[in-house]
Amino acid sequence: MINYINQTGCHDCAHVFVRSEHDDLDRFYCTRNAPPRPPCMSVGMGEAGNITTENFKAWNEWSGNRQVEPFGTCDAYQNREDGTVDV
Repeated sequence: MINYINQTGCHDCAHVFVRSEHDDLDRFYCTRNAPPRPPCMSVGMGEAGNITTENFKAWNEWSGNRQVEPFGTCDAYQNREDGTVDV
């Protein structure tokens, strides 16, 4: 390979929460300027212990417009590991 580089994006942004599940693809959510995250109801992440209508509703409201694509990026990108901005 010549001139190979890793692209930055939501997949490695400090502002992104990654919800994973045993039988589903990872889903990415931007947490920038978001209120505290409620439990995401993921069995794989150990957050499904108290599934109630109220918790399910809270997750849906929180996650509703925050889902992002793993290789998308925005002006608020911040590297998860070192805090640099290199968009």
